[in-house]
Amino acid sequence: MASNVVSMFDSRAARASIFQAAASNSVAAIKRALERGESVNSQDQAGWTPLHHAAANLAHDAASFLLRVPGIDATMRDGNGYTADILVAFNRRGAGRRMEYQLVPFCHPWLVAEFEGNE
Repeated sequence: MASNVVSMFDSRAARASIFQAAASNSVAAIKRALERGESVNSQDQAGWTPLHHAAANLAHDAASFLLRVPGIDATMRDGNGYTADILVAFNRRGAGRRMEYQLVPFCHPWLVAEFEGNE
């Protein structure tokens, strides 16, 4: 019986959506979701991408991994018009500030270009 419980749990974990994986800071689950064909730029009903979920939960490892996935569009906005870095700003607990600095160049490349004079 115990082995069935473990296998059922493992089966559910293996099927976790890319959104759940990002929110829970599970890089391994994100990789599995991508291997299953889920898109790094998919949006849930609120318009949140996996990066939005990672940012809102201050899931630093997940966000760092997602930012390195080819084809990610960190400039995507949710249903309220927010990019992922804005969700970090709402969550300024401890690591939030560091994560915000990590996301800004990806979410607002025009801002970085303007600041550096590379427009």
